[in-house]
Amino acid sequence: MNERQTGNPLLFGYDIAYTEHSHTSKSTDDLLLLDAERYRKMNEKRKLHHRSGVTALEMIFDPDFGDKAIILEGRGGCITRGEDVISCWSISHTDYGAVAVLSASDSQIGVDMEPRGREVSDGALHEITGYNPGWSPPYRSNLRTWMAIEAISKALGYGLRISKDVVYSNGRWRYGELQWNLDFLDTVLGEVPHIVSVASVIKEGP
Repeated sequence: MNERQTGNPLLFGYDIAYTEHSHTSKSTDDLLLLDAERYRKMNEKRKLHHRSGVTALEMIFDPDFGDKAIILEGRGGCITRGEDVISCWSISHTDYGAVAVLSASDSQIGVDMEPRGREVSDGALHEITGYNPGWSPPYRSNLRTWMAIEAISKALGYGLRISKDVVYSNGRWRYGELQWNLDFLDTVLGEVPHIVSVASVIKEGP
């Protein structure tokens, strides 16, 4: 399955696409956003996952020659054209396929995808939340809480090393002064049900 969808473009402004690994080409010739130097250092499994992710990204973004997909700390995934950031992106993958999201502007965005059946123990969740008794996430599922934190962490370009600073309070996910919207979507890759979380930064109005 290679599928493009549009996710809440009027409210949150992003596109989303999925690719199954079984439908991913072994060639990288047409993947203009693939980082060849980084790719060469990957093992074969990681290469497959990376090709799938870039394939999904290029389903929703038509790159010009010279465009680059990079990750900047504090900004997350950015597509640059020359010196300019023209959009923001994020990719996630499992053993079955990959998902990519693309912001409609240069607003930060992050995505995490997991098989629906994945279990996250209380201990594992506490490791990334820091046993903080002062906040309570809005989900009964540990998996959804983990995915929300990971998507926000990826949108910032830091990964889970900032997870203890991502909190839910007063009805909003927050990191510092930034507030985040979280969408949860369902998909099926390789006949396996998956959950996708998309974190998009909430911009202050005029």
